[in-house]
Amino acid sequence: MALENRYISGAVLAGGQSQRFGQDKALARLGSNTLLDRTLEVLSVVTTNPMVIGRPPYPDLRPGLGPLAGLETALTLLPEKTTHLVLLAVDMPGITTDFIRILADAPDADAVVPLHAERLHPLCARWHRRVLPIVKETLNSGARSMHSVLERLDVQPLTTQALQAK
Repeated sequence: MALENRYISGAVLAGGQSQRFGQDKALARLGSNTLLDRTLEVLSVVTTNPMVIGRPPYPDLRPGLGPLAGLETALTLLPEKTTHLVLLAVDMPGITTDFIRILADAPDADAVVPLHAERLHPLCARWHRRVLPIVKETLNSGARSMHSVLERLDVQPLTTQALQAK
């Protein structure tokens, strides 16, 4: 299904403590832009109003529970007609607009997740809104791992080979 035939929103995970980084990652500079500005710019190829999750006006619904709670917040806030969410962590400055287009145009699945070095990378993925109940169940069970959600979904891995073929 082509990008223009889907209702896609974007969200940036910009909460968290940035304890290892030593400062707010979202406000760290990369050239003339902050990491947050750079991430919002990249998301602009799929959505005109990406949400910044983890800070006002979109604080986490479950503060302190990590990226999975951020995903829950973003999926909960999707506009009614939106079917898919492109989710990016704020600290991924190497992501390109071409990559975002490939992610958005990938075949339908519960989640389309890059696979690199035999590991899925769910903080840079496309999620279908139908996964929200599974995300909530996972958080309610006490689990906080994005991978614990992926284990329960129809996941379309986006391999390096697939990216190079585009």
